[in-house]
Amino acid sequence: RTSDGADESFCDSVDFSVLDSLDLSMVPTVEETPWMLVDSVDKLKLCVDELLYGVSNGGDDSARSLKIPKIHELAFDLEMHNILDGNSRYENKTGIRTCLIQITSDVATPPDHEQSDTSKGVYKDYIIDPLAPGLWDAIPTYLGPLFSNPNIVKIGHGIGGMDTSSLHRDFGILIVNAFDTYEASTILSSKKSGMGLAPLCRHYGLPSWEHYKELKQKYQCSDWKQRPLEDAALEYGRYDIRFLVTLRKLLMRDLAKLDMIGGGYLRLGSSPEDDSGIDSLSTQTSKGGTPVLHSFDSQLGSTISSTVSSFSENEFNNTATANNSFDQFKDAKE
Repeated sequence: RTSDGADESFCDSVDFSVLDSLDLSMVPTVEETPWMLVDSVDKLKLCVDELLYGVSNGGDDSARSLKIPKIHELAFDLEMHNILDGNSRYENKTGIRTCLIQITSDVATPPDHEQSDTSKGVYKDYIIDPLAPGLWDAIPTYLGPLFSNPNIVKIGHGIGGMDTSSLHRDFGILIVNAFDTYEASTILSSKKSGMGLAPLCRHYGLPSWEHYKELKQKYQCSDWKQRPLEDAALEYGRYDIRFLVTLRKLLMRDLAKLDMIGGGYLRLGSSPEDDSGIDSLSTQTSKGGTPVLHSFDSQLGSTISSTVSSFSENEFNNTATANNSFDQFKDAKE
């Protein structure tokens, strides 16, 4: 991170000594992370303030007083509903509307004013209800600058299909500087097919991936316009964003190593017939929990021996490109 006067820019650092030992088991869980349901304009203002500067805890609040944002990464997801309910009379018109916006960031607040290690800090997730009174019209004013700020990396999964278009259609919000974890997984796949978010979390060591998968199966195509939402539905919404910031780091690590080995696919040294899926990786991993790549890059004139992630054939969903079918896209994205 570098600063130039009042303008601060963000530079990614791919430190293998740190990232090689990282996996999703080290990320604060949904249960461990505080969150807020944003259902009023005042709460939306507080949400944006905490995303930018961290949660105020009575300690050193100089960043907030000086209006110096701490945020560099913003993870987001949307839940939508087809308000036309398959009415063929409107088949040429979109009936998709945003019903929920989930957001979190890389800003951690130290637990007390003497604590400076943000890795031990407190993160916070936000579930924004655009259907709450006054919020639909307020969202462009308060969220628009976050999404259009080029110094903040927006992180989402499969955002090219409906998330970006829905933000623009419903709120006039443009996304500048985005990282799509789905597209990144496509690059790392020998089949050039992206991975759903739950399988991707499983691949990178999320202990509670089975619970996430169960929530996904129950709620991904539910009626998101109904109120009140079930607690489990809100929990599912938080799972969709909780691990995206760390997933970006893990994917960047593996993309960097892919570039280092000259564009070959990061796969285990097993035949396709032996590559039966994620479960087969359990006996071939390093201490960091990620598969070991067998060295094969002769062009570099040196041996590369490092831990990388390997995407097996059975981990990928049979997904189609984004299309006009709401349910088909949601299945592919999740």
